[in-house]
Amino acid sequence: MNMVRNHVAYHHRTSLTSPTMINSYSVPKSEEVIDVSEGEMSEFSSLIGFVGGPQKPGCSYGFAPEQDPAYEKAVAECHVIQEKKDFHEAVILKCIDNKPLFPYMHFAQFRNVDYTHRVKQISDLARECSPTHGSLYGCYDEVYSIQKTASVGENRLPAHRHAGYIVIGFKLLEDAGKQGNLEKTWLQWSGAREIYKHSPRSWNLRRISLMRCPTHHKNGVAQRPFAYILMCEYGSILHPSNTIQALDICERLRVRNCGHIALYQVRDRITGILEMLSENMSKNDWKNDSMIITDGECSSS
Repeated sequence: MNMVRNHVAYHHRTSLTSPTMINSYSVPKSEEVIDVSEGEMSEFSSLIGFVGGPQKPGCSYGFAPEQDPAYEKAVAECHVIQEKKDFHEAVILKCIDNKPLFPYMHFAQFRNVDYTHRVKQISDLARECSPTHGSLYGCYDEVYSIQKTASVGENRLPAHRHAGYIVIGFKLLEDAGKQGNLEKTWLQWSGAREIYKHSPRSWNLRRISLMRCPTHHKNGVAQRPFAYILMCEYGSILHPSNTIQALDICERLRVRNCGHIALYQVRDRITGILEMLSENMSKNDWKNDSMIITDGECSSS
């Protein structure tokens, strides 16, 4: 895997200032992109975990949960994640690429005004969930984001089975020592500009976020996590009429981009203070007053 060749030290978050920074073409007012105001997500950090493990060969469509060891691993880790004090909400994402490197992914948000406390809690959790070399887990903060005006204030994670993410992960070289202007030019090297430009209106692009791992060294986990992750959230990218085109744009991004690129579908969404998953699990979905988990399996209809 190619890697970003610049090292960036942790520093204060800066926001985008103009839609013209996204692309040189004009943007209709209804699709206007705005910056994230300073400190809007200051109480939040995220655990992002790429779940490796054995799975059936080929496309991940149509797995039965009981026949998918990687999914069972992800669910078992949810027991650990949802019990943490600062847990806010999470989604389990399912990769729909052919022969995915990481079949499932955790995207869990933690909330606490004490930054040091929540980062330590997530970092400890990453070590707890990452006992093997087949997975990557880390703590991440959002450092830049762009979104449509209509999506402002909609910070809840998606639940619909047609929702999904284009995810791109970047690592730093061991000997990278220059800070440079890497984060200032994130729109270019991350692929955000290209993704924004080529995402059809029908995909319902909601938000593009650059996530940074404040301590991207191994820190006790089996493998070094990605230093940066680009999370591109869509409301309907995996509607049956959009899926083939979405897979195609990911393939084109792989040719131009130096990161690990994958397309993920929302498989399950977890919100609120949860009881143990085992007490509420049924064959296809789990439901109670404090938990919302929706079956997001891929559908051909």
